[in-house]
Parts: sequence; C-alpha cells; structure tokens
Amino acid sequence: MASVLECVLLRDAMREKQGLIERLRSKYIVKSEGQVVCRACTMILLGDSADHVMEHFAFHHSGDIQRILASKGGGDE
Repeated sequence: MASVLECVLLRDAMREKQGLIERLRSKYIVKSEGQVVCRACTMILLGDSADHVMEHFAFHHSGDIQRILASKGGGDE
C-alpha cells in the first residue's frame, strides 16, 4: 500500500499521461442503479469525472497505476 504522499504524486503523474484517465474510465467505471462503480473493486465512487477517477485509482489501485506508468508508453496515446 502506498503512502498518502506517494498517492498524491501518483495522481499528479496520471494527469500528465494523455489518454490514461479516459482508458481507465472506459474500462473500469460503470454507472449502475444511479451510482458510479469501479468494476475492478466494486467500490462506489462520488462521481465519474476525471478527478474522481484519478483520485480513486491513485489511492485504491496505486500498484497497478505505478506499473502502467512505468511500462513503455506509460499510458500515452
């Protein structure tokens, strides 16, 4: 589990990667019965804006995001 500071830095790094948030949103975020839900962990989110998605993935899926950012391309499209 990443520290709060690591999660904040990760969230900021996600902002710099074009297309990453949209890919995460299209792959994992669904609206079900009036709620926004992450399919990866079934957590209900406050909303589906880019900020909500970044916050959720930075704090709850930090390991996965670190691997994506470290991989070749790092989410850029």
